[in-house]
Amino acid sequence: MANLNHEALEEYLEYLQKHFEISICINDFVGFIPLDKKLDLVLQSFMAHTNSFCMYVKSDKNLMQRCLNMKKKIFNRCLREGGRFYGVCHAGAGEFIYPITYNDQLLGIINIGMYDSISSENTQIINRMCEGSELDGEKALELFKCNMKGNHDADREKEMHSNFNFLCCYLENCFGKLSVDYHAIKYLKRKHNSSEDFILSHCIQYIRSNYANSIDVATLQAQCHCSESAINHMFKRRTGKGVKGYVNDIRINESKKLLSESNESISTIGSKVGFLDPDYFSRVFSKSTGIAPRLYRERFSKP
Repeated sequence: MANLNHEALEEYLEYLQKHFEISICINDFVGFIPLDKKLDLVLQSFMAHTNSFCMYVKSDKNLMQRCLNMKKKIFNRCLREGGRFYGVCHAGAGEFIYPITYNDQLLGIINIGMYDSISSENTQIINRMCEGSELDGEKALELFKCNMKGNHDADREKEMHSNFNFLCCYLENCFGKLSVDYHAIKYLKRKHNSSEDFILSHCIQYIRSNYANSIDVATLQAQCHCSESAINHMFKRRTGKGVKGYVNDIRINESKKLLSESNESISTIGSKVGFLDPDYFSRVFSKSTGIAPRLYRERFSKP
């Protein structure tokens, strides 16, 4: 397989989200991203909209299914439009859609949102969506307002389009290099389970937002509306770790920051990141980093 270097890609995506105050969601329609393990690991947290409004909407199983069903509609519209377009989802959020293509074949899309402004139409859409669900309409509207970024001026929008056109080209190039070793037409016709990307991204976002709390497979199952066995299999295949190992990695990374930047006790830091037993925290940290928390602090503590 061609040697692809994606080390800076995650940093670039995070920069774009912060710089343009938007959320990025990459949908892979044909299943080319998992073929490159490094690319897959970099993009796993960008395969679903994970802002607080979207996460709240998708906490309802039926509404999450409506989000998944939007993929086919977007795919068909991409074929009709033949280029970038703007649309509004079933929950009232506006976003730009950038197609990822290779030799005129649609591989996937990059969704850039949320845009629009709160209006009577948005309010009606959100209220209708919440009717018959367990969601609170007022909370949904408040989260919508908090995540809505409005529209950029012409120069800002031009800058944004240039960056995301470049990102589409990057991913198209990734597919081109992969197709040297994988017959491209086979994967273009393959039925890729893109809902797995969607669920994995939600699991990762939930873990990153709640790593200090107790998290197990049952917790993720309740959040993502799929079976525990599916989540276990998905994590081991896509991340190379079980859920517990993945959660511990997040916790250890957070504890490194606290050890180097604060004067809090090691047991307090362990508790803050989700390890209630100080001895267990030290064992996991030492196994992960090769040194004990105390030695890590001595070596990497910032003045």
